[in-house]
Amino acid sequence: MVYNEIKNSYYRKIKKVYKENGFKGVLRYLLDYFEEGNFKSNLIALYRYIKDKLRYRRAMPHPLKIIEINPNKVEYMQKPRFKGSLFTYSLSGNWDKNKLEDYSEYKEIRNKTKENRFLVPIETYSKYKNFKKHFVDGVP
Repeated sequence: MVYNEIKNSYYRKIKKVYKENGFKGVLRYLLDYFEEGNFKSNLIALYRYIKDKLRYRRAMPHPLKIIEINPNKVEYMQKPRFKGSLFTYSLSGNWDKNKLEDYSEYKEIRNKTKENRFLVPIETYSKYKNFKKHFVDGVP
């Protein structure tokens, strides 16, 4: 469903460009899209998703499906965060087992260790603390 909505939004955009600027406008729009690097990064992500889907089958989530969670059950956040991919992907290793006691511990060891990903208790993260102060405690 989400994929179809995204696909349809691209079709609507191209249709609009065609109505306003004709075929040359559509070509310019597509060239700009490719030059921005979106195409290459999305193509790499799509390749990675297909490869992982063949490997993990049903365990691999659909890349554009929204997964709802109960925010009250979130205990840890992963640092550093995953960046720059439209699609989901899997990552091997023990990164999901490297639990630290405090976010400040991560700040101290992030450049000193071979392991590059850790789980940090979310309540020790400064942004979380500030959001909680503002929205729960009413601090402006």
